[in-house]
Amino acid sequence: MHAAKTLGKNKEELLAGCTGLNELLEIIDIMEKRYFPLDDLHPVPGGGKALHPRIMGIFINPTTRNISSHSQWSGPRYPFVGIKSLWRVFHRAGILDNAVMGTIESYRSWTEDLATVVLDALNVAGVYLTNLVKRTYHGPQLPEQKMVEMFLPVLLKEIEIVRPQCIVTFGRFPLFHLTGQKLKLDEYYRSIDKTGSLEGFNLLVNSRLYRVVPCYFPVGRGSPGRAAEILERLWNELKAEH
Repeated sequence: MHAAKTLGKNKEELLAGCTGLNELLEIIDIMEKRYFPLDDLHPVPGGGKALHPRIMGIFINPTTRNISSHSQWSGPRYPFVGIKSLWRVFHRAGILDNAVMGTIESYRSWTEDLATVVLDALNVAGVYLTNLVKRTYHGPQLPEQKMVEMFLPVLLKEIEIVRPQCIVTFGRFPLFHLTGQKLKLDEYYRSIDKTGSLEGFNLLVNSRLYRVVPCYFPVGRGSPGRAAEILERLWNELKAEH
């Protein structure tokens, strides 16, 4: 697929013929050129174990804090490149081992080599991370409804291609837009404490049913501690199944 040949097609046509993540990345770049030609930040695609990961984690949207969205960056692009606080949560949950976390902490600033090390670690662990909206924002505001409507079909195609064992939505925003559930995460957290089990919601994508587990947003306005607890419980559960 070449951008010059596909700019004349609409997004639905492109997605219908898309069978792999490389093609999906090209579609995201085509959308960026078509709809946001003045953007000075690149969109951020997903990254990690690309086929049948244990977990597909879905965040809201990238921001300028993700250095892989900057034009001078030539390394891998994926969620939370350059933001150590997210990777500390994954370490606390047992997803990243001490060696990888030690490497992350040893760097004063993120380099393309470090981004590759972390991406390789996600692949080994069996984790794939992505965003509901791929367009990068300068600030922390939530994406507008029109952005969600534009990128939700892309995310559904991404799920169809990746086929994860389990989906984790970080924050109420992606959970609602994927499943329609208006969940209060504090009530959900208390139910886990009470029952000792993680409830999930069903998501049907192209005749395949996926389990969706809600989680707190792990940085900023979210709850890193509770996010790590939920992830650790899920991680141990998934490991015990194999």
